[in-house]
Amino acid sequence: MNNFDLSIYNFIYGLNSPGLTMFMRVISSLGSAIVIITALLCIFLLFKDKKIFLQFFTLTIVTKVINHIIKIIVKRERPNVLTSISVESGYSFPSAHTMISTVFYGFIIYLIMKNVKNKKIKNISIISLFIIIFLIGISRIYLGVHYATDVIFGFIFGFIILFIFINLIYKKSRKNISFELNNDSKKSENINKINRTIKSSNKRENKIKNKK
Repeated sequence: MNNFDLSIYNFIYGLNSPGLTMFMRVISSLGSAIVIITALLCIFLLFKDKKIFLQFFTLTIVTKVINHIIKIIVKRERPNVLTSISVESGYSFPSAHTMISTVFYGFIIYLIMKNVKNKKIKNISIISLFIIIFLIGISRIYLGVHYATDVIFGFIFGFIILFIFINLIYKKSRKNISFELNNDSKKSENINKINRTIKSSNKRENKIKNKK
């Protein structure tokens, strides 16, 4: 471990506490295969246009493959520190959790920026996702399974892949993509609209009665 990695690790691990450890485990899990696969299934079920799911799926798989290739080429061993909270196998550079999270959640950020009109919801969603991406990287250092440089380059590689994907693939196909929800989701949305309409009409009737 070089001086830079060691100093960053010592600083982050110096914040160690049972509550923070639990929090970091939860945050780290947001970049795990189980959570990403679950999110992909939700995208598949939620959106009517399956091109959205295919793009998320392709982007995630390509990122995983590139990460694996880089790991094999570099062959950097995991941090050898006695204070490691978690133990993981495989090579260390770059961090797969960080790289895939940057791409996956980063693509969601991009879609929110382009398709969500409500500024308040847009800003809260974007800021929240940026924080999640950042904390996932920090959690990998805190848990002792990655060096700081593993995480930094995970961010960099993830951003490069996302940038190339958006500009060379997504922008060419987005005209044919529909962001309509599945029928079940649309039905529940329509029911909510009907309920709101009924409530507003009832309020109007009550106001008229009160005036009389």
